[in-house]
Amino acid sequence: MSTFIQSESTPNPATLKFFADGKIIAENSSIEIKTQQQAAKISPLALQLFAVEGVESVFLAHDFITITKKNNIDWQVLKSEIQGILIDF
Repeated sequence: MSTFIQSESTPNPATLKFFADGKIIAENSSIEIKTQQQAAKISPLALQLFAVEGVESVFLAHDFITITKKNNIDWQVLKSEIQGILIDF
């Protein structure tokens, strides 16, 4: 069975919220990850997301992920790559 990844806008145009069929992302607490080095210590998923050029920060919550992009990158460029990573994960 494949996972369907949905996204929705937030009040910040540089940030999108992603969620997948009620899947649990972070079991116990939410965490904001601001660097690839921090991601390497905390979350394999966040590390993969930081490999996408233009990702500035990743927020992992119980049942969603919020990604903030760098200003010079368009969401159309990032969104499909991010969704692919989330589906594969």
